[in-house]
Amino acid sequence: MPIIISNQEGTRKIEESTFKAESKLQEYIYNNPEVLPIEEIDDDIPFMIVAREVPTSSGPIDALGLDANGNIYVIETKLYKNSDKRTVLAQVLDYGAALWKHTNDFGSFMMLLREKYRNKFDEELDDKIVS
Repeated sequence: MPIIISNQEGTRKIEESTFKAESKLQEYIYNNPEVLPIEEIDDDIPFMIVAREVPTSSGPIDALGLDANGNIYVIETKLYKNSDKRTVLAQVLDYGAALWKHTNDFGSFMMLLREKYRNKFDEELDDKIVS
């Protein structure tokens, strides 16, 4: 069944995906962040996914993104067949609250992100953020 998205620019139809496992969808988004409609939030802003499966006290965040303005994006994936898809907003809010708690120990949070980014891209996150 297709999903219809309507906004000020018009209406578009998104066909059902062929992902059989949520982990494959997560991997696809991680490797192809351009598929996320970030431009609907802020036009032409550089965006990158810095980590996947970020541990929090509420559970792991599927993907964590940053844009050039320093905004953090919590990305939670659900396949259509997943019965929990209606609770995704509450789940993202829980993750946001858990991230907020990291401000007490922001250094270790950044250390975790740097390590995950280095393992994925074989480069330093700080170098990417500055450039």
